[in-house]
Amino acid sequence: MLDPSARQVYLEQLMPPEGCSLDLALACTYSLDLITLLMAPLAMALCDVDGSEAALAQPLVLAEAVRRAADKVMVFCHKGRITVPKSSTTLYSYLEPMVIQSRSPRGGSFHPKVWLLRFAHSSGQALYRLICLSRNMTFDRSWDVSIRLEGEVNHGRVRGYSGNRPLRDFVRSLPGLAADGAPERVHENIRLMADEVGRVPEWEIPDGFDELEFCPSGIPGYSGLSMPEKPTRVFAMSPFLTEQTVASLCSSGRENVLVSTLDALDGLSPEAFGALAATTDVYTLSDWSQGDGEDSQMACGLHAKAYLVENGGSVELIVGSANATHRAFGGANVEFMVKLYGRRYKAGIAKIIGTREQPTQFTTMLQPYSRSREPEADTKRKELEAILEAAREALANSDMWVTVTADADGSFRMKVESASGFELPTDARCTCRPITVHPSMAVDAGPLARQGSVEFRGLDATSLTSFMAFEISLSACEVQSSIGFVLNLGTEGMPEDRHAAVLRGLIRDEDSFINYVKMLLADDLDALAAGGEGFRIVNGRGTDAAMSRWSHSSLLEPLVRVYSREPEKIEYIERLLDDLKCSAGEGDIIPPAFTAVWATLKEAASAKETRS
Repeated sequence: MLDPSARQVYLEQLMPPEGCSLDLALACTYSLDLITLLMAPLAMALCDVDGSEAALAQPLVLAEAVRRAADKVMVFCHKGRITVPKSSTTLYSYLEPMVIQSRSPRGGSFHPKVWLLRFAHSSGQALYRLICLSRNMTFDRSWDVSIRLEGEVNHGRVRGYSGNRPLRDFVRSLPGLAADGAPERVHENIRLMADEVGRVPEWEIPDGFDELEFCPSGIPGYSGLSMPEKPTRVFAMSPFLTEQTVASLCSSGRENVLVSTLDALDGLSPEAFGALAATTDVYTLSDWSQGDGEDSQMACGLHAKAYLVENGGSVELIVGSANATHRAFGGANVEFMVKLYGRRYKAGIAKIIGTREQPTQFTTMLQPYSRSREPEADTKRKELEAILEAAREALANSDMWVTVTADADGSFRMKVESASGFELPTDARCTCRPITVHPSMAVDAGPLARQGSVEFRGLDATSLTSFMAFEISLSACEVQSSIGFVLNLGTEGMPEDRHAAVLRGLIRDEDSFINYVKMLLADDLDALAAGGEGFRIVNGRGTDAAMSRWSHSSLLEPLVRVYSREPEKIEYIERLLDDLKCSAGEGDIIPPAFTAVWATLKEAASAKETRS
């Protein structure tokens, strides 16, 4: 257990099993990085994703993956916790309907880190994969821990299995936690997924354990997280701590183990740390385990949350989103954990830390925490950060929306309005901008705080978005601090052909169009993204060598092949034409050869339907 050599790349866990394709995906996260979300559909399309820069360099592959996933993916995140993306792309517009900003009903944070994936097998069987993590949907390189469970739906069973009820209830609760409501599409998908996960008779349990339990908290009917009373030994790993929770976890038992961060441990009072040290060995990550800076390929920092509790010969392993804090364990936050039951000789704490004579690889990553001196308090910076966080919450809770208007010259204007206003700290500066434009176009958001409006003019259709980036900065006593975040605002007047404009920005001519069609007909996007079959995409266009091997006259054979064997690919092309808002023969980017081939194919399809 907790073997650092057995690492899995985050997005790799989203790849479908052999013979399956993604049907629906539900994700929960506290904070959200839009670039990470942009990469997720690539993994779901069987692409080998090794970084955002490589993916963004293949815009056509990325565009098709995102378009396929647009109506399949639902991401719930805490409102106000979307990070401002460092890279700009017009494809952000496809993510807007995926993102559902959420709140905790008890005043804490919406904090679960979960993926629930529905895969459709070629046989018609539905397979579910649950990934319970400790990390958010970001490219954060901190050490994490996760559990992946898979199981098939028993379609012959009418009622769900009792053990799945907490998972079913958690999934059902999500639309009700949406801060601004959820569209009907989300409600329908959630109802289906909640019903089906309830009817999974058996989940594949990790080696060493015999049973599992789903443990949501902070949703209706589920209060805080519970731990066994008076355990004989506890292993706890959490990057954040509160004194009350740590005392509750580690006050009983002996030779307990706590792994945390320097900041969290330094924040404990001398009295609290003294009581902790009486029963518990306290560790932080060693320097070598955190890499050598930005260029290191190693993980750095700690984000994992895991609790292994021994009670005699039995053990309970709890993994998921909850830190060892009062808000997490007390029920103020919405959290999700998976609890595994096993025997101590198979899955006890000794399996994690080993012995002094034979330490595990995980143990070699640790170093004892030494409280040799009292930490220096950065009081003023912490005060500023607290003020800024309060301002973030106030702004996120305000009633804002975007109105889009077309101007006579063909450009657009975006007007952001606030009905309720919000309170900004004295002397604070607040700016906003659409995430699709350069930061230099940010404007003073002060009028929004006063129930006013701000406006952006001269925008093209590809720059229109519901994602608005805000930055609040404040300085005091020569200390400066700032926070940036994105809100997904409601919109009015968004042009229907906005996505067509995005595609036209990528598919600029006949060659680009033919390349896109070839990609749609390919066996998988990964081969194309890697440059297989003599094909490579460079800034939306194919190489000359590729075009010589994929001439317009060669379209008929592959189209006929997929028409008879893979009709879903014909649907991809039909949707492409719809998104481009032009039928065959009506745009200068669609070659006449394709027009003729497509007309023949449509005629054959019509004749087939008539005969049937």
